[in-house]
Amino acid sequence: MSDQPRRATTSRARAAVGARASRAGAGRRPGPLAVLTIVVPVLTVLALLGVGVPKPPAAQYQDPTTAPLTRVALVCPAVAADGQVLVASTATGDGGKVLSRSGGRAAAASSSRLDVSPDRTTALTGDDAGAATRLVGVGAKAPGLSATRAGGPGLQVTACPTTSADQWFTGVGAGAEHSSVLELTNPDAGPATASVSLVAQSGPVSEGLLDGISVPGRTTLRIDLASRIPKREELALHVVAARGRIAASLVDSFRTIGGGRTSDTSDYLSGQSTPADSSVMLGVPEDPRGAAVLVANPGDSSLQVQVNVVTAQSTFQPRSLDPVVVPPHTLRRVAVGALLRSKPARGALGLQVEASAPVVASFRARVGNDLMHLTPSGALDGPAAVPVPVTRSARLVLGGAEALGRVRVTARDTRGRTLAEETLQIAPDRGVDLDLPEGTALVQLDPSGSPVQGSVLVSGPSGVGAVAIQPPLTERLVPAVRPGLPPAPAD
Repeated sequence: MSDQPRRATTSRARAAVGARASRAGAGRRPGPLAVLTIVVPVLTVLALLGVGVPKPPAAQYQDPTTAPLTRVALVCPAVAADGQVLVASTATGDGGKVLSRSGGRAAAASSSRLDVSPDRTTALTGDDAGAATRLVGVGAKAPGLSATRAGGPGLQVTACPTTSADQWFTGVGAGAEHSSVLELTNPDAGPATASVSLVAQSGPVSEGLLDGISVPGRTTLRIDLASRIPKREELALHVVAARGRIAASLVDSFRTIGGGRTSDTSDYLSGQSTPADSSVMLGVPEDPRGAAVLVANPGDSSLQVQVNVVTAQSTFQPRSLDPVVVPPHTLRRVAVGALLRSKPARGALGLQVEASAPVVASFRARVGNDLMHLTPSGALDGPAAVPVPVTRSARLVLGGAEALGRVRVTARDTRGRTLAEETLQIAPDRGVDLDLPEGTALVQLDPSGSPVQGSVLVSGPSGVGAVAIQPPLTERLVPAVRPGLPPAPAD
């Protein structure tokens, strides 16, 4: 039998098997490992050869820009007696207006237009001057607007704050002898909501929380802490604007009962917007009684605090005052009366609080029978106008400079006439002061070379007060708005 038919049959069988294998291979996809084995070397070679690999488009981001301020609101708290509101501005442009609105309730408020010029003080007096007063600068009158509240009993003065989303008040009271009244003002037409929390010498205060406080539009709400959360400890109070805009102010009072007589003294306690690990309080008076620094720790860890003395020659750490440990969410009171009476601290211009983590702080003392407070002020890096009440004497105290620089100071009377012009040299870790002429109603400042902090200390027969120098608002942020996706191509 011939072998040729058998070989032909074998060849056809092998061809059929090969065809089945080809069809099976054509239906199977390569696995991920096989793809990576091929793709990774190819991309590596392309990168080495400098061949660009397409990248996704980068996110388009642009920082907000600044523009001149066109509207600003200041709120001057109420006062018990002899109330006046002093208004000034650094604005020199034409146009614009400043409106005042007095009264704690929108329905009962009275409004008027003020004549405000850059070189003199405009005073609001009369029956409504003691009520909470809202000042609104519009147009060219908005940048650089400032105001000071003054009144009694005693000598109570404070810079009128603008609205703030976050504010701390350190060293407040809620007891029979030491009590405080918190004022919350909503300058807008719509309602606002504030959240208030407290820390004490014993730790956080959980009972009687003041959360979700509603403030109707164009209304001032007064909260007596002693009636809402009675406590005998020193407190630090934190105000957060949860909805809308709110300006917060606080009046601190002491009542001395003894010998069948009762003596009351009050002063404004200014707020601090941001905790800091280094802060300066300038304007320490001569011969203070009961002087103390109040420090609160808003953080979650214990920290150390050192109180230093600021003089015209240096800032130094006193040997007689050891560092203080402040537990988390707790307040500590540091007595500094003996320190300020000591020979090394003679002529002290202020106190510096250095901490291992951010804290909030204030200084409190009595001069005669009058209560006074000092709090850290903002860093001034441009022109400012500080209106002050005309008293027996006034003194400017500056410090907190970051580098060598100078500050041009001009003192004017109520008519805008120049009483004095001086240029003060400033330097890090040093303070400088200047006695202002009698009759000073306006202090104009223009720093160069370094930002500076300070206050104007005023004194008269009724007591002593300090007006913190706050940087005026001059600009606003304008957000950059761009479409999130490119436009779709046309059909």
